[in-house]
Amino acid sequence: MRKIDVYELAIRILGIYFGFTAISDFVSYSLFYFPSELRFILHDLISILVKVVIAYVSVFRTHVILNQIFNKGTRESELLTIPLNKTDLLEVCLSVIAILLFVNAVPPFLDMVVQEIYYQDRGDLALTRSSSTDPGFYFLIFKVGIGILLIFNARNFSKKMVKIGLEDDATDSSRL
Repeated sequence: MRKIDVYELAIRILGIYFGFTAISDFVSYSLFYFPSELRFILHDLISILVKVVIAYVSVFRTHVILNQIFNKGTRESELLTIPLNKTDLLEVCLSVIAILLFVNAVPPFLDMVVQEIYYQDRGDLALTRSSSTDPGFYFLIFKVGIGILLIFNARNFSKKMVKIGLEDDATDSSRL
């Protein structure tokens, strides 16, 4: 692997992270957060928009960032001795992201389920939240599902992302 390949993977992984945080923020703001003042709404929307733009540029326009980092005359083609290729390294990183999603979503999900069972068994219906009407419950199911999907399909996603990167490289070289 070349030095530029490691930077490319790091930028794409950062983009994936920003994409997940933008989706998570959007869902949590739209379902749980209702600010009374317009400035808070604008602040949150601008924050989400910036994360989406960073995610898009980092994943699909990596060459723009790399051109800024590696100017002509730098050592971008310097070889690194990492015994992994791009696909393997990206698969490991996607698996780590998936595990983080899963691990962060399971405890609150189980907490909601246990609380519901506990209060229903006690017959205290006033304290029972209905999971079917709580949007947070579905959001946690969504996060667990995305985590499981990424864990089992990290290899396929990494191959597709590397393929997208190769297509970007081909269009960049044709523009020169």
